[in-house]
Amino acid sequence: MVDPDYKVQSWLGGLPFVKAQALGNDFVIIQRAHIRQPLTENALAQSAVFLADRHYGVGCDQVIIVEQVMMHKEHTSRGDQAVVNNNTLLQLRFFNRDGSEAESCGNGSRAFALWWMELHQLTTVTFGTKGGLVTAAKGLEPHSIELYLPMPMVDLTISVDDFSDQLSAAPVFVNTGNPHLILYVDRIVDVEMIGAYMEKHPLFLHGVNVSFVHMDHSDCENNQLSISVWERGVGRTKACGTGAIASAIATAERGFLEKERLITVNQEGGLLTVLYGTDNIILVGKAYIVFDGKITLP
Repeated sequence: MVDPDYKVQSWLGGLPFVKAQALGNDFVIIQRAHIRQPLTENALAQSAVFLADRHYGVGCDQVIIVEQVMMHKEHTSRGDQAVVNNNTLLQLRFFNRDGSEAESCGNGSRAFALWWMELHQLTTVTFGTKGGLVTAAKGLEPHSIELYLPMPMVDLTISVDDFSDQLSAAPVFVNTGNPHLILYVDRIVDVEMIGAYMEKHPLFLHGVNVSFVHMDHSDCENNQLSISVWERGVGRTKACGTGAIASAIATAERGFLEKERLITVNQEGGLLTVLYGTDNIILVGKAYIVFDGKITLP
């Protein structure tokens, strides 16, 4: 919630932004270079809270800040399209609606990649996140973006006793660059109540995203699943890219779905497909630019 007394310095007025969405998971993208004065980390977070507010700002689930970071000399010869010039690398920072920062974001990365590739007439782009390097490419269909991510960490032994009577299988923890708890349910549960509780569970020192996975026999046969997601620092969202990845991987590791075969993940906002291979993870789905503009912040 925006503090009504919060004031951003007047030199931030007229800040250019892009509003984008992927499966209804929406984002405001700004370039750090367009902010003409240095910001403290707290002021940057408060700016994100303002921009994300759907009444006072632009409105979104997360704010994406695009930075250009100095690279070490040994990295400049790679030739990938993360390089803006000879010594800078694109770096994305993802701020949640409450001002906290996420390490990575699958849908946000796809939305950014769509905008950046159209802006610079590229077919691929590589960029850094706090969760690791990510590569995106244009898909076969219009607006389709393929995201290539490093292999995650999976913990099948995690023990969470809370709400165990409402679960149909043991939970799984997956770190896709940011943390996800996967809960299996076979009936309707209170996503908001359980999600908010588990997000701040003492087991997870930095909080956790919570995915609720529902499957039936036909889903297993068709290598698909349905999820609802509670995102750390945001709340319930229409879709979550890294949540889709984490749920697909966890469910494959549990043996309910096949690896190295496309997994379809159904969410309120639409469909994503995940390929869980031996070397990397591929996330595929559509993204759209909604509008752009400038905002005068108070």
